[in-house]
Amino acid sequence: MKVLVVLEDEFRAYREVLAAGVQALRPGARVSTTVPSSLDDEMARFDPQVVISSIPGTTRPGSVITWIELPTDPSRPTVVSFGGRSFERTNPTLDALLQIVDEAEEKCKLNGQPANGDAFAG
Repeated sequence: MKVLVVLEDEFRAYREVLAAGVQALRPGARVSTTVPSSLDDEMARFDPQVVISSIPGTTRPGSVITWIELPTDPSRPTVVSFGGRSFERTNPTLDALLQIVDEAEEKCKLNGQPANGDAFAG
């Protein structure tokens, strides 16, 4: 599973800790970080299945199946777009975010897509 964490530089520590937490607790995941201004380039380069971002999800080419809009203002809800549906969470914990990542990975497997984002060999 490829996970991209996108937060502004003023939240760099939060971005890096979030990415490190995903990597540590899901060692099979490939995790990358970027700032919103570099999002398009990183999307093209990394081709993530899950994006955790401070900006709203938009339709973009590639293999993104889950977009988690994680606002930097804790009074705003987190919006999760997953498999054609959207739902909100209030201040989700890292465990809650990981559960969403796990669901995205399961969806990849059910659809016959490689969960690591790489092409099947052979």
